[in-house]
Amino acid sequence: MLKFDRSNTKVLSTEAVEALQAVAVKHGLTVQAAGGTIGAVKLVLKFEFNVTDKDAANEAERKEFEAYCTMFGLTPEHYKARFSRSMAQFELIGFMPRRPKYPLRARNVADGTVRLFSRSILAELSETETETAVRDLVLKNLLHMG
Repeated sequence: MLKFDRSNTKVLSTEAVEALQAVAVKHGLTVQAAGGTIGAVKLVLKFEFNVTDKDAANEAERKEFEAYCTMFGLTPEHYKARFSRSMAQFELIGFMPRRPKYPLRARNVADGTVRLFSRSILAELSETETETAVRDLVLKNLLHMG
């Protein structure tokens, strides 16, 4: 009887990704293993498919942002607005309205990972905008004075 362990799981995962490559290419996607769980008699593998046309994906992401931004008191100009958390820079990219606790999606600028955030970052976005507007106004006045 076959039992699942790390070594045979790695082989199965690699072979499954190879088998899924043709399907992914057919639909303009890439595929990679994304973890899973190993039990003695049950193996659950996860796969991640990503769009290869980044421009189309970014456009779809932006349009979705525009559709939901007013629900959160934002405007389309807030798309990719930056804020800091845990010594990392994030850019706001979308919303998950059905998740009341963490409805905001943001991408880590450094590594591209996407995390969910609570509405508390909305105040930070407003503060950042205000600080930027004040700085721009001060610079504009200094340039006109000199």
